[in-house]
Amino acid sequence: MDISAQVIKEMSTIVDDDNAMTKLLAYVKKLAKSVHEKKEEDITSHIANGLIQVKLAKEGKIRLNTLENLINELDD
Repeated sequence: MDISAQVIKEMSTIVDDDNAMTKLLAYVKKLAKSVHEKKEEDITSHIANGLIQVKLAKEGKIRLNTLENLINELDD
């Protein structure tokens, strides 16, 4: 049984309990917000890291990989 089916099965046992469903809804909203914020944080972090690398490359402190080298690495 996959995880989605397990969650639905467990939720079906409390569907008639308004108190439990209210708590579940609050938790799911909090969890969804946390996951969304984490994704935004990860994206922002990757962009910031990329900008730092570009700055360092412009200053001659690092050498960036070319697209051709990246493609060759993916082929290997």
